[in-house]
Amino acid sequence: LVSQFLSQFERQGHLKTAIDLNNFFAGQFSKSDDAQIASFADRLKGTARRLDLPGNPIELSGKLLDGTELDWASYKGKVVLVDFWATWCGPCIRELPNVVENYEKYHDRGFEVLGISLDTDRAKTEEFVEVRKIPWKSLFSDDAKTNGWKHPMVTHYGIGGIPTVILVNQQGDVVSLNARGPELGRLRSEEHTSELQSRTNL
Repeated sequence: LVSQFLSQFERQGHLKTAIDLNNFFAGQFSKSDDAQIASFADRLKGTARRLDLPGNPIELSGKLLDGTELDWASYKGKVVLVDFWATWCGPCIRELPNVVENYEKYHDRGFEVLGISLDTDRAKTEEFVEVRKIPWKSLFSDDAKTNGWKHPMVTHYGIGGIPTVILVNQQGDVVSLNARGPELGRLRSEEHTSELQSRTNL
């Protein structure tokens, strides 16, 4: 109920209020003797952290689907779409052609995508990536304690639903928490390139 209540402020664009309330309830829940209630505080703190990203840098880490460690610093200087997704997520799959279209159109001009998979089945995820010919990399965890909704990046940024997409500019600062559909193309179009380079907030 608290989560549903707080999400209304986020959807209506009242981010400052949403951040303050998430942090307030996180503080209250963390004092609970009930382990399940206390653990919910971490999600609320993560949500507040995500909502406070516009105009600030985002830090990402973890292992990629190919088993190597993510070098987030290597993405500096590019516009990056950070995409929380899963093979079982219908809306993610419906959004995929739009992401692919923008990737193919702007990749040569410095546009990159980094997926963060909430899948738990490596073989199924690898097959999906191969069949769909997804050209970008994705974070993925094989550990049952840190995959799916328990992936460290999912909990760190309080992801409560997917797809969640975060657009990052060349300086590494977040410029949008909702770059989906036509909005992604609008933000990434040539006429907005200089804006993306300089914007610090939405």
